[in-house]
Amino acid sequence: MSVSTSNNLSVKDVRRSLSFEESSAVSEDGNNNKSSEQVDEMSAEQTPTETQLRNDCENIWKELNNTHARLDARSTNSNTTYMGEEEFDAYKVLERVLKVKEKKLQTELIAVENQGLQVTSTDPNYTDAHLKSELLTSIQQLEETLQIIKGQRKQVEDDLKREEELLQQHQEVQKSLQIKINSLEQEKENVQGVTSQVKELERKKKSADAYLVEITKKLGSFLAENFPLPSPDNLKGSKGKVHLNPNVRYISMQKLTEDLMNISYVRPHDPYIRIKESHWPPYIELLLRCGIAKRHPQDCNLIRLVAFN
Repeated sequence: MSVSTSNNLSVKDVRRSLSFEESSAVSEDGNNNKSSEQVDEMSAEQTPTETQLRNDCENIWKELNNTHARLDARSTNSNTTYMGEEEFDAYKVLERVLKVKEKKLQTELIAVENQGLQVTSTDPNYTDAHLKSELLTSIQQLEETLQIIKGQRKQVEDDLKREEELLQQHQEVQKSLQIKINSLEQEKENVQGVTSQVKELERKKKSADAYLVEITKKLGSFLAENFPLPSPDNLKGSKGKVHLNPNVRYISMQKLTEDLMNISYVRPHDPYIRIKESHWPPYIELLLRCGIAKRHPQDCNLIRLVAFN
């Protein structure tokens, strides 16, 4: 055990720095003297390894006691000198350092007491046995860890398998949705095409309606001008004998033509109208001769408008 000091510190200061260790050693030496008898009684039952450990501890204590004895002899033979300011400051610093060391040693002592004193033997047999025990313990811990890892790996593989199945299902759903989207887009395009066709037909219908109104007005004007309502004043100067029944109110050629056209549109499956007394016979014969109207094949009193389409 070696001790180093500075030039400004005396042997007495060094002795004070080891006061805590010396007191601990003396107390432990006393305890060893008291327990020496018990150790002798149990020596017969101890193993060679324990005997060697006990001998090592006794040798260390002997060296420690010899070191303290030498330090005491040196401190007694040295001359006491006057302590100046520098030595006083050094002493204060040393005192603080020793207090810190004392606290540290106390902490280590408490930790050792809680954990139990473990002394490593230098015997090869003990070392081999200790290493084998630690190796077996490590192997057992690693095997347990391996089992845990295998279990976790199996769980991860199962989770991965489920995730792959879910991924496959999602991909199938995505394909179905994509097909649905494509069909909807195609239908949308078709609807747009049909809508454009409908709009075109509506435009043509409006144009046809406007043309029909225009043609109907022209036809009404033509018939009102050239085929007026039968009356005695309108028949003056006409060739042949034309009889008018004064009790009958005749309808004009325009009204007759409108009736034929309306019945053909409203009732296309039966577009015939019955000839009445209000229909002037010359107008009926004119429509039949010109191919504008025709009679019913089974009833000559029924006429209809010829379909020009």
